[in-house]
Order: sequence, then C-alpha cells, then structure tokens
Amino acid sequence: MKVKVGIVHPQPLMVQAIESLVSKEAESFVLVDTFLSCKDFISALAHSTHFDVIVAAIANYDYAFECLHQLHVNQPHCHIIAICDGLTVVQKSNLYAFGVDAFISSCCTPADLVHCLHAVVEEKYRLHVLRSLTEREAAIVRLSVQGLNSSEIAKQLFISHRTVQNHRHHIYKKIGVHSTEELIDLFDHRLDDLES
Repeated sequence: MKVKVGIVHPQPLMVQAIESLVSKEAESFVLVDTFLSCKDFISALAHSTHFDVIVAAIANYDYAFECLHQLHVNQPHCHIIAICDGLTVVQKSNLYAFGVDAFISSCCTPADLVHCLHAVVEEKYRLHVLRSLTEREAAIVRLSVQGLNSSEIAKQLFISHRTVQNHRHHIYKKIGVHSTEELIDLFDHRLDDLES
C-alpha cells in the first residue's frame, strides 16, 4: 500500500519541486493533494481527506501551530515533516506535541527530503504513538523491556496478572506489535521516551 502524501507550502515552485520528488518515489508514495495555504489545508481536513504524511512549510509559527493542531485533532496518526528555519527550542517542542516527526531546513537538498520521507515512514514507532500510552501502559512497557514477565510486573505495580495482560493487549493494539519480543525490539533503545 502506498503512503499518501500531502504538501502545504506557500511557494508554487517549491510545491512543484516536492511533487516531482514524490512522483520519482511512486513505488512508495502517492501525492494526494497540495495546498498553498494552511487555510486550504484545514478546509480539506474538514472534508475527510486522509494523509499518511504531510510535508509542511512553516513560515508563520502561529498559523502553522493552528494548522498542525487541526491535523493532530483530525488525523492523530499522520506523520509530519516540517520545513522550517529559525524556530526556537520551545516552538519546536510545541510542534512535536502535535506530532511533528522531523524538522528539515528550507535549504535541504532533494535527496535530504526523500531520505527524510523514507525515514519518517519506515520508523516503527512515532513520538505521538509513544505519547498515546497511559502512564500505566508506559510503566508496563518500561518493565517489559527490562525483562520482567507479566507476574513480575503485576507484583511491581501492585496490580493483578490479568490487569497486566489487559494493558499489554491495549499496548500491542496501539503501537502495532503482536508479542513481547516485538515490543522489546521497538523500545529497548527508547527507554528515555517512556520515562514518566
């Protein structure tokens, strides 16, 4: 199944360049739509246009913040690549909260953008999926990655074995894994992301 890409960029020439890049990757990506303004993009979201990845230029932080907020509300599992320069750490942090997966410079090469598209899509986990875990689910993932079985986790968290199993079922469903081994493969190097 091809990844559905949308572009939000105010400069038509840049939109054409990105369209060209996406079309060269036609075996992996399909361009769903392009938008020259956040207003047009927000309107499309209201009409249930679905995207897997949005490549969005951030020229005006406040306007982009509203745009990405609407995307996050309507399509919380959509990947976002932000093309921007000069954002503060706080601004980037705020945009990460709405699911921005990567920031790239407006001076990036076409190869950089293609690499970023593939990296974001192929990443098995996303920061917003990690954030979707409840505190209890994150604790269970942390303990699972440390090698504890369900009984040991139940004792550590003062809950029943069955409750641990129920939480694991929800965790697997949320992040798209089917076993503890897959869970460990995903998170064994990401424990910092699970700290409460």
